Amino acid sequence: MKTRIKKGDTVEVLSGKDRGRRGRVLAVLAEKGKALVEHVNVARKHRKRRSYRDQPGIASIEMPVPMCKLMLVAEGVASRVRIQTTADGRKQRVAIRNGKVI
Repeated sequence: MKTRIKKGDTVEVLSGKDRGRRGRVLAVLAEKGKALVEHVNVARKHRKRRSYRDQPGIASIEMPVPMCKLMLVAEGVASRVRIQTTADGRKQRVAIRNGKVI
């Protein structure tokens, strides 16, 4: 599945418990149609000590968010994205809201 959101982009959450929050994309799971977003959809996991170096306790980790609930933020404004082909055949992402190349 092709995706218009890439690692390192800033996105805004459209629905759910984290609606309106913005964060940086840490990873894209294109096969599942999900993305890991920094400080969004945080779950608490109980960790057991596996070796003498591991810290046991409760850890907060980000869980994947469906891509349909994310919108790319371009120049401070959340916008849909389209793919535009340049004259020399390269593809580039363009924000629909303001027409800027991302």
